[in-house]
Formats: sequence, C-alpha cells, structure tokens
Amino acid sequence: MKPTFLFIFLISCAMVISCTTTDYVGKTYSITDRVEIYFNTDEIKRPYEVMGQIKAEAPEAVRFEDMEQKLVEDAMARGADALLIGELKTVEVGTVSSASGKTYGDPHYYLDKNMKLKKKGGSDHYSQLSITTIVKDHVIDAKLLKYKN
Repeated sequence: MKPTFLFIFLISCAMVISCTTTDYVGKTYSITDRVEIYFNTDEIKRPYEVMGQIKAEAPEAVRFEDMEQKLVEDAMARGADALLIGELKTVEVGTVSSASGKTYGDPHYYLDKNMKLKKKGGSDHYSQLSITTIVKDHVIDAKLLKYKN
C-alpha cells in the first residue's frame, strides 16, 4: 500500500469517527483497556452495576459500526468494563432546501445610434427547480456497565 493512500485512508477513518458525538451521564472510574459489548442483558454472565447512560449521534452517512467504535473508546475512557447497546435508530434532524430559476428569452439591452437604450427580445417564461432534502442522523443509546468484584 502506498504511503499517500494509507495516509488518506487513515485521515478519512479519523474524520468519520470524529463526526460521531457522544453525550454521557453517570459515574466515572479509572480508565480500562478493554470493553465487552453486549446487545442483551441475558448475555451478561457477571454481576454488574449500570454506571451511566451514553448516547452517540452522527450523520446518516456514518456507519453504525463506526459509531460503536466511538462508544467503545468513550466507555474505556470512563472506566467501563462493558457496553450494553440499546436502541439503534435513524431520526430526522432537519431539512435543506435549495431553489434555482431562469427566465427564458431574457431581454438584451443595447444603445441605438442615437444613444437611446433599447430592449430586444424577452418573454415572461420562467422555470424553477426546487429541491428539499431531509437530513437524518443515526443514534445509538447504550449503558456503561461496571463489573462487581
């Protein structure tokens, strides 16, 4: 792999992950170096406490897997032993609209030989294009878990 391609690839990955924002409410412990991921409480075989709730949000173009990586990094930084992934959803956060138009047969102005302004051509035909796009974000709700000794 060429160094330039590798650099661009790594920067692209960093930008995708950095598009994910997290919001956390709860306790914080010493940093951990590993976090187990669960999707159902029945999978958890050790006693634990819920240390907090975390929500990740990113533009719809960001994959849920990339958002999960950001959640894992945040969970380790907060001292969690496990991450219990809850709801994954896509929500509407707004709209973006744009419009453009053109008058057909736009008149042309010129000066005649007597230096008078004259109009040539022109009509009342007008065409417009309007586009509205719904902006969506992916959202993941999760719980951070701390194992009991």
